[in-house]
Amino acid sequence: CRGKESATTAPPKPVLVERSENLRALIATAVDAGNKRIVIPPGRYRVEAERGGHLVFSDLTNVEIVAENVELVCTSTIRAVLFEKCTNVTLRGLTVDYDPLPFTQGRIVALAPDKSWIDFEVAQGYPQHALRDSFQIYNPETATLRRGDASWNENIEKLGENRYRAIKDERYRFNPAEDTEAIGDILVAKNFHGKPGAPHAFELQDCKAMRLEDITLYASPSFGFLERQCDGSTYLRCKVARRAAEDDPVTRAVPRMRSLNADAFHSKDATKGPAIVSCTARFMGDDAVNINGRYHYVRGGRGRELRIAVIDNKATFKEGDPVEFMPYSGPRPPDAKVVGRRPDPVPFNEEEKAFIRRLRMDQRMRTDLLEGEAVFYTLTLDSDVSLQPGSAVCCPLRLGHGFAVKDCDFGDNRSRGILIKASKGEVSGNCITNSRMAA
Repeated sequence: CRGKESATTAPPKPVLVERSENLRALIATAVDAGNKRIVIPPGRYRVEAERGGHLVFSDLTNVEIVAENVELVCTSTIRAVLFEKCTNVTLRGLTVDYDPLPFTQGRIVALAPDKSWIDFEVAQGYPQHALRDSFQIYNPETATLRRGDASWNENIEKLGENRYRAIKDERYRFNPAEDTEAIGDILVAKNFHGKPGAPHAFELQDCKAMRLEDITLYASPSFGFLERQCDGSTYLRCKVARRAAEDDPVTRAVPRMRSLNADAFHSKDATKGPAIVSCTARFMGDDAVNINGRYHYVRGGRGRELRIAVIDNKATFKEGDPVEFMPYSGPRPPDAKVVGRRPDPVPFNEEEKAFIRRLRMDQRMRTDLLEGEAVFYTLTLDSDVSLQPGSAVCCPLRLGHGFAVKDCDFGDNRSRGILIKASKGEVSGNCITNSRMAA
């Protein structure tokens, strides 16, 4: 499919006029007037962030927003567009970029003998506000990743004007097969600037039957497209790409190596998973597609009472929901139904904490449970269940079942191509090339 794409001559891109209008106010006027089809005049709009993002759409129904030949330039490294509690809304044609970028890059100018630290100089045209991991290192001759992941200290040491040192953590041991970076390679790091807010470019929350069509995304502080607790979203012909030098409004000494800092498409807790069709995603800092739901740690279950711990207070259970069990050991109990949910005021005791420290589990989840802001609930079920601590539960209605990933072109990223933890879906006709981990 890469060959077919390269053989097709793309039409020339239109030259965008720099617009001075307030894009947020322009859209709000059309929405307040009750327009069901909103056409944004072509051009490039610089937007200042407000209340944690650049554009927000709430409680819209049966609305079409046409943004063909429209570019949104985000001026803080936070969310570009938020849709919340919208139904049957289409956004078509929008291009999104950031100035300053949510990443910086420069050439490696010095290395420790064992490559435990790397000095780099930020290239002209790239920002240097608040720099930190995640780092990626690219071969300047091929403009592709030189190496896979390494373990780094998050913060970067400033050495002087335009010069910084990135240091690998205390667990690092030199491995010549993996530690292949060299002087002259290009190091890319995150950059943070401006007002605080959520880090994902497009975010959909509690939306139904959304359609994002022909969207082009050149940068994001984290995910490109994130949806939470949505139902039946469609992403059609959306494109995640690093911006070519000849199309970049900012002159840079080195062309962009990265597109997004993290995943291209990420779906969490969807009733019906997204349809990602004829999309392209390359050169991002993590997965192309990640579709998943939320599992909760079980403190214990006896009779009809089930005590759970919830990270970030994102409990996915509602009254009447089915419950699927993943026991710590032994056979899986039959599904049950939630007939009640109440807060549990009792935190982990020392015995529970000691058990969690011994478990084989993801370290970040362990830290979130023990040191984060886990909250606790007791679920009342419609049948008896006996579950050991260390088990897990989920609501099978919110795992992203029914997804589709079709006819897409992914790759040249540091992580995986398609990662799906849902069922009853379709993956077909995709091309995945040069993902550093599993396709």
